[in-house]
Amino acid sequence: MENDKALGDIERLVQAPYKREITRSPDGTWFGQVPELPGCMTEADTPAETLEMLDDAMRAWFETALELGKVIPEPVGDRKRYSGRFNIRVPSPLHEMLATRAAESGTSLNEYCVFLLSYGVGRQPYFSAQHREELRPSLRR
Repeated sequence: MENDKALGDIERLVQAPYKREITRSPDGTWFGQVPELPGCMTEADTPAETLEMLDDAMRAWFETALELGKVIPEPVGDRKRYSGRFNIRVPSPLHEMLATRAAESGTSLNEYCVFLLSYGVGRQPYFSAQHREELRPSLRR
């Protein structure tokens, strides 16, 4: 029974808003880590596999920390919340260019801008690989 409680505690910790960072390695694999949990990292062939394996790495990290009586840091995600929305003003020619390229790519202007922003900031788009491949030709212009 005590083991079930510990497993439940670990699952709650894995679901907590810890920051998960995923970046593409020069060799083409994906590297994932949780900055709040020193040494909690993994590597895989796709972003989805990396996230899945990162959850496993977090479970192992929490289990070890609990066994050793270590203090578990609070998630950075608890410190500040972002809505996922912000407004930006752009010159009308840029707005037209973005809208045109989004239409050519078969996506919404919003989704296209999210792709460009995430690609520029972290080179890790926040949507499917299929969309990333469909949009890639428009980035080469």
